[in-house]
Amino acid sequence: MSLIVSDPQPLIMAAFAYFPLTVPVTAMLHNALGTLDPLTAGTVITELFVFGVLVLRVAV
Repeated sequence: MSLIVSDPQPLIMAAFAYFPLTVPVTAMLHNALGTLDPLTAGTVITELFVFGVLVLRVAV
C-alpha cells in the first residue's frame, strides 16, 4: 500500500496492475488515489473479464 501511495509508476506496480491475482486491489487503490488513467482502467476491466471467463471454463 505504501508503495502505491509514495510512487505509483515503478515497474513493480505495473506488474501488480496487470497480474490477474492482484489487479482488483491495485486498480482500486490507483483509482482511489487518482492515478488510474483511462487506458489502464479499460485494460484492467478487460483483463478481469477474460480471466474470469477462463477460470470458469477451466472450473466447469
